[in-house]
Amino acid sequence: MKNITNNKIKISFGMIVFNGDDFLKQTLDSIYPFAHEIVIIEGADKNAMCLANPDGSSTDKTVEIIKNYPDKYKKIRLIQGKWNNKTEEQNEYLKFMSGDYIWHVDDDEIYKHEDIKKVINYLENNPSITAVSFYFINFFKGLNYVTKKINSKEKEVWRIFKYKKGSYFTTHRPPTMFDPETSKIMNKENPLQASILAGEGIFFYHLSYITNKQIREKMIYYTQFRLNEGDAGIPFVKTFSFFRPIQKMWLRFWHIKLLIPLRKIMDRRWFNYEYINLVWNVWDQNPLNTEKHYSVLPTPNFKTELFNGELPESLKSHQLYKLNFK
Repeated sequence: MKNITNNKIKISFGMIVFNGDDFLKQTLDSIYPFAHEIVIIEGADKNAMCLANPDGSSTDKTVEIIKNYPDKYKKIRLIQGKWNNKTEEQNEYLKFMSGDYIWHVDDDEIYKHEDIKKVINYLENNPSITAVSFYFINFFKGLNYVTKKINSKEKEVWRIFKYKKGSYFTTHRPPTMFDPETSKIMNKENPLQASILAGEGIFFYHLSYITNKQIREKMIYYTQFRLNEGDAGIPFVKTFSFFRPIQKMWLRFWHIKLLIPLRKIMDRRWFNYEYINLVWNVWDQNPLNTEKHYSVLPTPNFKTELFNGELPESLKSHQLYKLNFK
């Protein structure tokens, strides 16, 4: 693959991957030419161990794809293990990076080459930029439909951060980088906002709601995450937020396993635990009726619309493209 690395700035791509073989090769194809290095952290966090091999590794072809990728310029480093959470995984890839900017990429995110060039040009000409966010185009059940949030702003996703040794991620949701030397959060210091990039037609292309495998594993993971780590369905948590001992007691009580069915009921305004049966499995037969009653994503207020744009070039090598655009 052609190498288009830039002499002015070095872009280090960081990835956390697990059971992501559906579009992993296309993701790598979209970023490889521009990478100073790509550090991939592979393996399950504690909420995904039920989907993993005993050693925490992916059960699909994820590792095979990474190890067999044509890495002509020796850019790819693979780190495997079991992880507590995704923030830990992000901080793990930082240990091996030497670039000027960190660009976080998930294994189902694909960029147009021209868009990456434009973003790099922004960074070269504006060295004071400390972080970059994107809007994304989220495909649904193929490449013909995308999801659209109803009566709400698009979600801004942080992906690029100015980097120096010692900086670290404080959270994964959203990705947030902190510089302890200056005590500054890169996201807030001098960001290039998603709205500016969207005005130039720059997005990333998200392929997370395409296959039955993706949806099955996504629902298992987010159910585990919401009930084990989040406050899903737990009432009055904010009320007690100023009284930490009371809040801890309240959370401990509501994490009793016997209360999980009740918590799911109380949480259904924000997350559809029956998404597979109520939406995913029936949408193809009756899209209009399904969208009349439910969001097309597990979270509220999403519908579908036809996609009329141009796809990233690396996606055109995927079998899905051949099926959709014969």
